[in-house]
Amino acid sequence: MLHRRYITPSVLQNAKITFDMLRENYGLTPDLMSLLKYSVSEWVSLGLSEDFLLNQLAASPLYPKIFGMLSVQDVVSQIRRFSAITS
Repeated sequence: MLHRRYITPSVLQNAKITFDMLRENYGLTPDLMSLLKYSVSEWVSLGLSEDFLLNQLAASPLYPKIFGMLSVQDVVSQIRRFSAITS
């Protein structure tokens, strides 16, 4: 967290670090996501999955801190659009 301004989503992408890797290997939690303050598109580009969104974040009280006023459906739409583009 101390280096979040240096460890940007683009730095993570260049290092081939994915959202799943952040969760599984580095302990990324919704609490940490809210502190990182990445945009929705940045989370999506790192590989935020629809499954994780719906099962871990949608009902979380941290959801608004992570995604602001965007609805769950808006975030799902961004995930699906990004998936369609990169497939």
